[in-house]
Amino acid sequence: MPRKTQIPAGRAAERNASETLGIETYRQDQAQAAQRKENKLDAFENELKELIASTTDELNELQVRCDSELTVIRRTQVEELQDLLQEKLTIENRIKQAADELLSAYNSMTVELQTAINGRMLDCTYARD
Repeated sequence: MPRKTQIPAGRAAERNASETLGIETYRQDQAQAAQRKENKLDAFENELKELIASTTDELNELQVRCDSELTVIRRTQVEELQDLLQEKLTIENRIKQAADELLSAYNSMTVELQTAINGRMLDCTYARD
């Protein structure tokens, strides 16, 4: 069996005091380390909150710009559609006017043709007599 070495009483008390001091120092170091970690977490949380706030502001500004640009695009599309509609109406009016002119010309030609036919019939009637 190994022999226990006896530590003199003065040294034992010194050793116990040293160990107690070491444990207390260790506890203080651990508490300080925990506090530093908590401080870092708090700082990180604050940075994260600032980043979220900043990003939210940027997103809101972007949303406003997008809404504004979308409004401009819609106005432009409405204007283009109105222009196209006006162009369509102009073309329809031209077609109607051309159809009216054709109908008028047809009616005039029909009257002329009828007059010519009636004149020929009269000529034929007089020629027979």
